[in-house]
Amino acid sequence: MEDKFLVGLDEYKILDEENPIGYVRDIKTCMAILIHKEKNTALLHVESYDNTIFIDNFMELLRAEKGNKIKSVDIFMGDETSIGNLSIIKFILHKLKIDYHVYQVFKDLSNSTSIGYNYLTNDYYMAEMDKGNPKFIKKLLQ
Repeated sequence: MEDKFLVGLDEYKILDEENPIGYVRDIKTCMAILIHKEKNTALLHVESYDNTIFIDNFMELLRAEKGNKIKSVDIFMGDETSIGNLSIIKFILHKLKIDYHVYQVFKDLSNSTSIGYNYLTNDYYMAEMDKGNPKFIKKLLQ
């Protein structure tokens, strides 16, 4: 069964009124990034490890779109996300004068990590798997 909400490694999903919910999971060295725009939000699963980071999708989604300005960016890092890789993301956003916030990824009691988002309600979620399907638990940003 295909999980229509899951954003895979080095992939992204545009969240909007027709497809409002998405999530990433298993964030250890990678990052989950939400790019909030006027008409949608992009959820990215940025592959990064050691001194390597793949930012092609990130750079593509930062391009200016007429009538769909970037409002802010949320960066979620794992316990082993490289500070150097995080610095690259922050440097790009700083140079583009885009407001951003950095958070730790949500972690459940079994140390599974995830971040989910609902575009319609602006709610953040932790995703727990239940018989192969995600169960979304609302979380507050800290």
